[in-house]
Amino acid sequence: MRSRTLGYVGLMLAIAFVAAACIATTQTRTLADTSNDPTSCGTIDLATSSSADAARAFNCFSAAFTSCRQATLYANGHDDAGLPTAYTFATVDGGDDHGCSISELVEKQSGTQKTTDSYLCRTVGKDKDGALVFGGCGAQKDVALRLSASGSPSSATASAAPH
Repeated sequence: MRSRTLGYVGLMLAIAFVAAACIATTQTRTLADTSNDPTSCGTIDLATSSSADAARAFNCFSAAFTSCRQATLYANGHDDAGLPTAYTFATVDGGDDHGCSISELVEKQSGTQKTTDSYLCRTVGKDKDGALVFGGCGAQKDVALRLSASGSPSSATASAAPH
């Protein structure tokens, strides 16, 4: 009788061990999956945001790009022609073959006409004046997000100059 009781106890311990392992695995997966949530680096109004707010958003996005973590950055301003323009930048992990890049979505409003263009950029950095510069953005080449000086329009400059 004693060996039968020990057998049942052993079986119960084995079932408890398997159940605990399943619970631990489920919790580990849940915790790991939350690290893939995209980071919002904020929205910058190129006409009104402070340089400190812009620096925080720019640093957040640059850091995410450097480690190829999912992140988004939104910016509102005007293009070189003075058209109201909204920008959405998001990091894109191309895997081992392509590495990290940036998806840029540009929406411009002219009267009742709205245009949307998208580009894939290869690099992100800051210029000597602190503007966030996205490099290698398709036909646009480089895009620089600059805060406006007081009284002047905000801008995002698209440069056609090669790298």
